[in-house]
Amino acid sequence: MNDVTSRDTEPRRRLGWIDPYVRHHHATSTADRNGTWVFAHDLLEQVARRSDGYAVFHFEDGQHRTTTGIPSTVRRRSAADLPAEILRHDYLFCHQHLAFGGLGRLRASTGARLSICACVTTVDLSLDVYLDTLLFGHAFDAIVISSVAGRTTVETLLADVTDSLAARGFGRRRQAGDGPAIHTIPIGIDTQALIPRDRRHSRQLLRVPDDAIVLVYVGRLTWDDKADLSVLIRLVSRLRQDGIDVHLLVAGQDCDNIWADRLRTAAATAGVGTACTIVPNFPPYLKTYIYSAGDVCVSPSDNIQETFGIALLEAMSCGLPVVASDWSGYRDIVSHGQTGLLIPTHWCQPHVADVSRRAAWQSKAVTRRALSQATSVDFEAFMAATRQLLLDEQCRRRMGEAGRSRAIAHFDWNVIVPKFEEVWRWQWEQLASGQRAEPTRIDLARAFAHFPTRARLECANGGRGHQEVASPLASDCAVTAEKRGTDPVPDIGPLPPPQR
Repeated sequence: MNDVTSRDTEPRRRLGWIDPYVRHHHATSTADRNGTWVFAHDLLEQVARRSDGYAVFHFEDGQHRTTTGIPSTVRRRSAADLPAEILRHDYLFCHQHLAFGGLGRLRASTGARLSICACVTTVDLSLDVYLDTLLFGHAFDAIVISSVAGRTTVETLLADVTDSLAARGFGRRRQAGDGPAIHTIPIGIDTQALIPRDRRHSRQLLRVPDDAIVLVYVGRLTWDDKADLSVLIRLVSRLRQDGIDVHLLVAGQDCDNIWADRLRTAAATAGVGTACTIVPNFPPYLKTYIYSAGDVCVSPSDNIQETFGIALLEAMSCGLPVVASDWSGYRDIVSHGQTGLLIPTHWCQPHVADVSRRAAWQSKAVTRRALSQATSVDFEAFMAATRQLLLDEQCRRRMGEAGRSRAIAHFDWNVIVPKFEEVWRWQWEQLASGQRAEPTRIDLARAFAHFPTRARLECANGGRGHQEVASPLASDCAVTAEKRGTDPVPDIGPLPPPQR
């Protein structure tokens, strides 16, 4: 086992990471537009700063290379050095997706002693991803999924693909112990950084009315992912018609730089333009002030892209109660009736079955959008739950305090990092016991041996004077000609001119 020697001379294991690492505290970066990249950055940083048992290596590509924000304890390498590096040293690699099609294929082709921990925060819909997991994933690898709902989905999809292959005579149906072990570990947060700020100052900073009751939504602004935000505009309109002075604060990364303006237009059309504040592409340092400016966090998610829901967790850490859809990983975060309220969701099974039939050939974005169109959040229940909290300040305060306590007890990095380390410890033990992936290669020499007339056993010195082997499918005349030392291809003279 190859270890890195730390300053105190204790051996440390190598933990590799190849995902983008480009976050900046005072400016919006590429990574801030994607929650999985935020998770990747934060986990890597926490391990590098907290864990003495690992030497953390980040392999950068040219597109996402950065010179700021990376802790000095993280050792930086070029992605181009990855193949040679894993042949020189034993590595445990973390990746933010089911990475067996990339890292798994590289390991299979090199025979490197490498274990993979795939950290899944969004369920992939590509058939290739699950085929690669079955083909290139091994029992000493691990898949870590951020929610119970996400884990159930991945297990179901792997079983479906395995059963389909078995029905066609390829292998057998998936059984316990086959392939990578699957674990459930939630995304962590830094509850010491995500703390309640002064409400008045936060509202002044964001230009939100000081005397209004503020609903906060934080999430990526996009058509394909997250939630239908028109529901929030409709909610504000109805609540204001009922005489409640409510204001909506929406903040998130506007990936296409069009959705913030469209939300403002929709709010103005609904007559609540002055009651809505949209904050697109905000820098990370502003996040705690956004939550602290609010009274209730709301999220009517209906998209399968949302496997966990870190925004709800951040809001709870900042002391906000939550009203959210009863959807996916939200159930793991919100304790209904104690830290917030969950709203029933429904979907149309026949429509979903039709989308499933088309999923193999249409894009993932189209499939996600179609499934969200088949999903509905009970709007009347959503409005009733929100009204209940808006009119009961004591309940809001009680749920907010309970939410922060829950965030600290179950989701702080001090709790989450040891859970990852437990999984990694098991993986290292498997490697130390001699577990390794046997090379899985396509033997081109065998597959194409019948193409040429001969196959030389050595290739050097201009290809002269080397032993040659006749093609196993060469014709009798070719073999006979070879014994005579003559060219087996007859001279047929010049070709006739082409017909016009």
